[in-house]
Amino acid sequence: MTLLLLRPVSLVMALSLITLAACQPAGSAPAAGAKKKPPASVEVMPVRTGEWQSGFATLGTLRANESLALRPEVAGRVTALGFQEGASVRRGQLMVQLDDSAARADLSQAQANRKLAEADLGRARSLIAPGLIAVNEVERLQAQAAVTQAAVDKARSALSKTRLLAPFDGRAGLRQFSPGELVQPGQALVTLVSLSPMKLDVSVPEREASGLRVGQAVSATIPALNNLQVSGQVQALEPALDGAARAQQVRVLVANPAGKLQPGLSAQVRFLQAGPRQVLLVPDQAIVPQGGRQVVYRLQGDEAVLTPVAVGERKEGLSEILSGLKAGDVVVVSGQNKLPKPSQKVRAVPYVDQPVAAR
Repeated sequence: MTLLLLRPVSLVMALSLITLAACQPAGSAPAAGAKKKPPASVEVMPVRTGEWQSGFATLGTLRANESLALRPEVAGRVTALGFQEGASVRRGQLMVQLDDSAARADLSQAQANRKLAEADLGRARSLIAPGLIAVNEVERLQAQAAVTQAAVDKARSALSKTRLLAPFDGRAGLRQFSPGELVQPGQALVTLVSLSPMKLDVSVPEREASGLRVGQAVSATIPALNNLQVSGQVQALEPALDGAARAQQVRVLVANPAGKLQPGLSAQVRFLQAGPRQVLLVPDQAIVPQGGRQVVYRLQGDEAVLTPVAVGERKEGLSEILSGLKAGDVVVVSGQNKLPKPSQKVRAVPYVDQPVAAR
């Protein structure tokens, strides 16, 4: 009996709730509604102008300006050394002295024979006027004197080959022989290299080869030496392109005043093609690839607006802007992933880590 009396009461309460809900205004917000979402926070910086020098980058390898292995032309016993391993040497400096006793004896003998032949020729010439000697005898003595002179020249040449001299200024390597050792013709004794200036051999793609010229300015970065910066000039161009690599071989001379550069080091090489010019610059991270084009988010009031741009060259974290922006425009540098719409309100914060404009 009690259960039957409660059912009508429950039904009346349910109908009352439905009536109250129907009487609520249509536009009123729900009691537990969420707060409005704040604008996305992004980092921005103004588009700046700066000096820019056009060029292109590639890789190269450092080589010694001059390099050779010192080798004797004749066999002989080493009697003296004129250098220290790893030390600098001057052009014409004695490097290795071979035993020259036999060569000196041969030279003395040749000089004596020449002296005798010249004396015979002198006496014969004094007898020409009185007619006391035949002309053909004088000619024979002249030929004999010439033969003895040639023998002297040959002996002098043999003697000079016992002295190995430095052909250029440079630095000696590690010697591959010992004092007193009997060395043979063609045996490598020591390496000599010239490291100032240095050669930088570069392979330039064929699309860039047409703009190369002798004397063109070049800058290079050496990653192995804490990104050491060096500069130089194009010294020579290979006349023909490498058909297999589709590239032209270029030789650059770079200064090495501190002696830090060594043969075999790799270099990031940039060929400078024109004088500096004023361009619009933005950080690389401000540019977003989208659907086959490059875009940035430009600030208009409190909104970030998607703006297509034409990008030129890039280097050192900066991009050249050819069109789409002007100096003073403010672009989003960080936080583009928070901007799903082409235009939306943002909270702009100045970008702190601003790159230095390229020089």
